Amino acid sequence: MSLFLIDTSAWLFNFPPREVPHIRDRITDLVRNNRAAVSSPILFELLHGVPTGEEFNRWCQYLSSLHQFPLTEIDWLKAAQWAQRLRSRGLKAKTVDFLIAYKAMRHRLTLLHADADFDRIARFVSLRVESCVRFARGHKP
Repeated sequence: MSLFLIDTSAWLFNFPPREVPHIRDRITDLVRNNRAAVSSPILFELLHGVPTGEEFNRWCQYLSSLHQFPLTEIDWLKAAQWAQRLRSRGLKAKTVDFLIAYKAMRHRLTLLHADADFDRIARFVSLRVESCVRFARGHKP
């Protein structure tokens, strides 16, 4: 059974008003089949913008039911070194995207996303991605 690390960029299209049916249905399927995973940077990105304490607690409970891949101290160091090498080869991407991509690669997770940075990273390394960029771009909120 392969697991999917669901990036924040995909989660954002899982709910109204930005909901995209294809992305919502894919996430729902992965969660129902116990194939969905999260990592610390994704948890932070999702939780820091939650407006109320009650909603924050509900999100924490929901996300804690997914497979967890927290960043360890060594992950931070290895990811920084890995990102530095990729940047020296001309790859430009957001810092947090390098962290998430590194974690997905390290654990052989497929990264479900709607962020073109991950498609660029996947051209440089053996990162398995399921890109929803075209679905997200076609969405009109």
